[in-house]
Amino acid sequence: MRVILLRDVDKIGKANEIKEIADGFARNFLLPRHLAKIAIPQALKELEANRNKSEEHNEKELDILENLARKLQGINVIIKAKALQNGKLYGSVGAQEIMAGLRAMGYAVLAGQIILTSLVKTTGKTSVIVKLSPSASASINIIVEKE
Repeated sequence: MRVILLRDVDKIGKANEIKEIADGFARNFLLPRHLAKIAIPQALKELEANRNKSEEHNEKELDILENLARKLQGINVIIKAKALQNGKLYGSVGAQEIMAGLRAMGYAVLAGQIILTSLVKTTGKTSVIVKLSPSASASINIIVEKE
């Protein structure tokens, strides 16, 4: 039986794929759990229309992310932290603190998009990569100052 997967199914396939599945498996498992629907001509037309809409949406989203990466490139994010006289921090500055600093500046970035080679443990300037998508990334400067 040919079915269109509605969700990712382990060892079967990803969402929106057309698969040839055993009749019993489709009737007894996939269809009752709303994991797939039968690939009739109308459903195939809907799938193609959804793919086209999805591609357009992805292109627009990629343009937005690339524009944000251009805006972020080279900006300085100043973070205040408690430090000793020699510049060593009591704690460390991680992705959460950098994300908060960027949000305070008006940039919507997630902590998971900030690539740190190691936590910042001293005052001073450090470069960090913000990877918004596989093709859009920016290098920003983190300036840690004593509080």
